[in-house]
Amino acid sequence: MAAAGYGKTTALRRWFPPAGARWCRGDDAPVRQLVADAVAAGDRLVVVDDLPPTSAEQLHLLVEEVARWADDVTVILASRWPLSAPTTRLLGSGLWTEVGPADLALPPQRIADLIAEEYGLSTPDLADRLYAATGGWPALVHLSAETLRLGGVPPGPLAPILSEPGGPLARYVADEVLAAQPADANRLLRQVGALAPVSVGLCRALGHRGAPRVIDRLRRTGLLTRTAWAAAGPGAPAPEELFVPIVVETARHGHRAPTADQLRDTAAAAADWYDEHGPPVAAAREYLRARDHAASARVLDAYGDRMIAAGRCTAVAELVRMLPERQRSRRLRLLLGDALRTLGDLGAATREYDAVAEDAWDAGVAWRLGRIHYQRGDARAALAILDRPLARSAPLTDRALLLAWTAHAHLLAGDTDAATACARQALAAATSAGQDDVLACTHLSVALCLSVAGRHLPERCGGDLHRQRVGLLRPERGALVQRGRLPPGQLDVRRERRRQAAERAGGRVVLLDRGSVGAVLRTVVAAIAVPGHAAVNNHSVKECPCIHAGALPWTAVSAAPTDVTAPTPALD
Repeated sequence: MAAAGYGKTTALRRWFPPAGARWCRGDDAPVRQLVADAVAAGDRLVVVDDLPPTSAEQLHLLVEEVARWADDVTVILASRWPLSAPTTRLLGSGLWTEVGPADLALPPQRIADLIAEEYGLSTPDLADRLYAATGGWPALVHLSAETLRLGGVPPGPLAPILSEPGGPLARYVADEVLAAQPADANRLLRQVGALAPVSVGLCRALGHRGAPRVIDRLRRTGLLTRTAWAAAGPGAPAPEELFVPIVVETARHGHRAPTADQLRDTAAAAADWYDEHGPPVAAAREYLRARDHAASARVLDAYGDRMIAAGRCTAVAELVRMLPERQRSRRLRLLLGDALRTLGDLGAATREYDAVAEDAWDAGVAWRLGRIHYQRGDARAALAILDRPLARSAPLTDRALLLAWTAHAHLLAGDTDAATACARQALAAATSAGQDDVLACTHLSVALCLSVAGRHLPERCGGDLHRQRVGLLRPERGALVQRGRLPPGQLDVRRERRRQAAERAGGRVVLLDRGSVGAVLRTVVAAIAVPGHAAVNNHSVKECPCIHAGALPWTAVSAAPTDVTAPTPALD
């Protein structure tokens, strides 16, 4: 079931070739009669394509009749109209299965292959941009690619350009997609289309009383989709439901554009709803659209770290930059630097931190700048920054992080004694502060220093040390769960053992190390930045917003089951 152009018939002909199935057109006769005639003729696989709107009663009778037949009979129904699901009893019996738009949409990699092979388009990132505009809707992808082949690839968002009134894409969407939708669905598309994520609660807050029914229809037909970005994976934003942008743009054709006051009122109402229900990044964005800069700054100040943890680094950077200068507090300027650093733009992050440092030098600026030099492998520059006298006393959290990064820089310089001393001071400060993410970072620092020094970190006990010292910091919020891979030879454990170890450790993420725990810690801490962004993926450790400000406390245990319960050695 999906709207026109999702490739239902193409997929069915690939899955059920006409040579081995009875194919019927849904408008030739009532569906129950079509299926009964085919079965009477000896067919056991019946495909009814292009089924018109069909009542729940008709479907119920069909399913019950199929269930009564002595021989196994498979009936496939394809329709662009939402079909009423049978009763719960029939759904639970396994007699009814739905394939929807999410199963038919083209993922970004498939779009990249298609536009290169069939249209000769190989512009970098074009597949992701097309996916963003079309949601992977096959017909829209093909029409968009043909338009771009003929007219060239423009910069910026593609949806407004591809859906220009009178163009082939706009005509197709208007005639084949929007014409099949009821008036209240088109009205909701025009008002809510630019908002994301979309939910029943949001639509109700904006005055759409029939939202549950309309949202269900738009979701099942594929106008409301859940993104599956090419970048999906550790550290990527969680998928959100949003309307296909090209459809939204086309739905507005021929209708009077809302006034500035109307747009502001809609944004303000949406912002208030997002502020209460989440996600914060949507609240901050809509407050900006409503020109409530103070409210947007408040949300960013309160939730900016969590936004970065959820993979919204680009959004955080854009939102902070859109705020008027007077609303950019010291905290938000540091947040902007954190977002840029997480995106890998160390130069831009350094410039932001330097600008903050010009106003006042403190531990929060020091550990951030020192960390950047550490990442670049410059221990001398890192220590020069980290050892610089502070103009004022530091909060315990910033002091703990300053000491932790000083320990890492000393290790990079080869001074294990100084590193260990700093790491222990960092742990003491973090323990007093009582903030889980900072405490996790300092436990890692101590473990790393001791392992490099070769002291008090027995091989069979190291995993459980990490479990009890870091794994006890349970995440209290929803967090990205990642299965990590360390360099070859360090991680090679079957899924079941990983699951069992995770249950015993009680952590949300488990890194199973069959080799030296010291090697694991050296690799991980070299990339971690708490509040920071360590991720392990594809046999390498890379930075991404997976662990940030306590959003994802995590655990490392050794592969051997006996090691999970080994006694914890004293840190001293």
